[in-house]
Amino acid sequence: GAYSEYVGRLDISFDSDKADIRDHKFQLVPVNKKKRIKYGGKSYYTYTGTGYMEDEEILSAMKPYLKKINQALSQTVGETVLQLQGGGKENSTTFMRTGL
Repeated sequence: GAYSEYVGRLDISFDSDKADIRDHKFQLVPVNKKKRIKYGGKSYYTYTGTGYMEDEEILSAMKPYLKKINQALSQTVGETVLQLQGGGKENSTTFMRTGL
């Protein structure tokens, strides 16, 4: 899902005699999804499900790849002279067709 708030889980049951799928079930599992709550006049964020800590060993192993990915993502691949819509829920590409 957007912002890495969900991981998809697919459970499949097979009929090994027929090499066929008997049943399947898909669900989105929330991962570190947060919601805002207000208490005592202040806003706080809390997990809607289970919160997971980052694994330092995994982060360390990913570091060289993330650097390359960030370099590739920072390269300009095109430009436009038109005003592109976006920003804010009212004219977001999530809710309506835009010039993007």
